[in-house]
Amino acid sequence: MQTETDARKEILRICRLLWERGWVANHDGNVTMRLGGGRILATPTGISKNRIALDELLTVDLEGRKLGGLTRPFSELGLHLRVYRLRPDVHAVVHAHPPTATGFALAGMGLDIPAMPEPVVSLGPGIPTVPYAFPGADAEAALAPFLEQHDAVLLARHGALSWGVDTEQAYLRMELVEHVARITLVAYQLGGVPVLPPDHVERLRQARSKAGLGPAGRRKAAAPAHPPAPAAAPGRGAGRAAGGGAGDGARGGAGKAAGAPAAALPAQPGPPPRSAAVRQPGPSHPRELEPGALGPVPVAPPSARLPSAAAVAAAAPPAARAGEAELGRVIGEEIARALSGGQG
Repeated sequence: MQTETDARKEILRICRLLWERGWVANHDGNVTMRLGGGRILATPTGISKNRIALDELLTVDLEGRKLGGLTRPFSELGLHLRVYRLRPDVHAVVHAHPPTATGFALAGMGLDIPAMPEPVVSLGPGIPTVPYAFPGADAEAALAPFLEQHDAVLLARHGALSWGVDTEQAYLRMELVEHVARITLVAYQLGGVPVLPPDHVERLRQARSKAGLGPAGRRKAAAPAHPPAPAAAPGRGAGRAAGGGAGDGARGGAGKAAGAPAAALPAQPGPPPRSAAVRQPGPSHPRELEPGALGPVPVAPPSARLPSAAAVAAAAPPAARAGEAELGRVIGEEIARALSGGQG
């Protein structure tokens, strides 16, 4: 069983990984872990993630009240607490500024496109961008609608936030966010980001649920493996109802009433919250990519493009062209001399 000292060491390990990867600088980023008794273990404000000591971590409750420690809580603690309050399955939250992912968040360009199978299974169909809101209660309210459906988000003009059942999972999700961002950036540079076919996305969603991830997967994992069978009520009608027989008249109605009540249908999730990142590279106006479409790639205007080598050579004065020819002749002779073993 993990002790509080073990938990403190684990947070320090994650902090140093964030610093070593270059995902935090100065006093950026923060890590928290859920402890027993409604306590949250948190990194302090004002200390580099590479220099935090065990006794500099502090504990707070789910309302943000400080319970122990000599340091002060960080200003973004409310975001972490909102995750813990709305997601009982979460036991760790990581916030960092991985450069590529944060660049997407700052530019308003989304990672919402389901382009590769693995991230769909691990994180869902996309990594949404939480709309920018003033730090504090407004930012917490902006984050809340995304917590049920997602396990990692971009924070507009801010960075990234991920969470999981432990610090390792929360960290690995942050790692995957930055990995997807880097790949997506290269894809845009090479021509665009293709969208997975919708039926493939649906099959990947099912695989995600089967792995115990996402809302449906969490509900399935939380359900008892073998729910107890309802107790059979005395009486013929009850026996038939429990066995699946169909009664008629008052006898059938009584049998159904005496049997187990029909299970309530699970609440259907509403539409997913709209990501703030709907602008893709290229057009200046917001737009969404359609399935099978390619993300547009910025194209420099003709006046900003570099001239070709042929155009540069043609524009050079005759003396310059003659000098380049002489240089080429000398280089050719040097290469020939080297190939012949230095004789000549």
